[in-house]
Amino acid sequence: MKLIKFLVLGVFLLAAVQCRNQQPVEAADLVLMNGKIVTVDKNNPRAEALAVKGDTIVAVGSNEKIGTYIDKNETEIIDLQGKLALPGFNDSHVHFVSGGHALMSISLDGVTSVGEIQRRVKEKVKYKNEGEWISGRGWDQEILPGKKWPTKELIDEVAPNNPVTLSRICGHCTLVNSYVLRI
Repeated sequence: MKLIKFLVLGVFLLAAVQCRNQQPVEAADLVLMNGKIVTVDKNNPRAEALAVKGDTIVAVGSNEKIGTYIDKNETEIIDLQGKLALPGFNDSHVHFVSGGHALMSISLDGVTSVGEIQRRVKEKVKYKNEGEWISGRGWDQEILPGKKWPTKELIDEVAPNNPVTLSRICGHCTLVNSYVLRI
C-alpha cells in the first residue's frame, strides 16, 4: 500500500514539475485553423494552423498546437475549412514592374516647360549609344504653357539617333519621336 501511495505521489509531483516548466503562451490576435497552409519552410512545408500577434506570425503547426494561442476574449479565429493559405504580398495595385522600369527612365513629373522635357531627354542621350531606347514618363500638358501637347519634333531636336518614348502622366498616351515611327 505504501508503494502505491509513493508511486501516485511521484506521478503527481512529476506532472506538477512538467506543468511548472512550461512557459505560458501569449494569446494570439489572429489564428487560422483547419487549413492547408504553405509555410515556405523546406523542413516543414505544410501546416494546419498558424497564430499571429501584431504583424508577426508567432507559431505554425497543428490545430492542437496552435489552439494553445487562443484566448476566447482576445483572439480572432478564422476557420479555413480546408482551404489553402499562401504567404504573399497584398498588392494594392502598385505596379511593381512599372515601378522598377520607372527607376531606369526619365522622370517628367511636374515638368512645366517643353524646354525642360528637351533638357532631360538630351541628358539621357549622353548615356546611351545610338539606336538604344530611351523612355520617360510623367509629362502633363495641363501644366505646360498653353496646355499644348508636346510633339515628336520637340524630341527629334535632341534625340535624332535614338528611339524615344515618353508616356503621359496617366500612362494612357505616349509621345514618340520620328526614329520610333521609322522602325
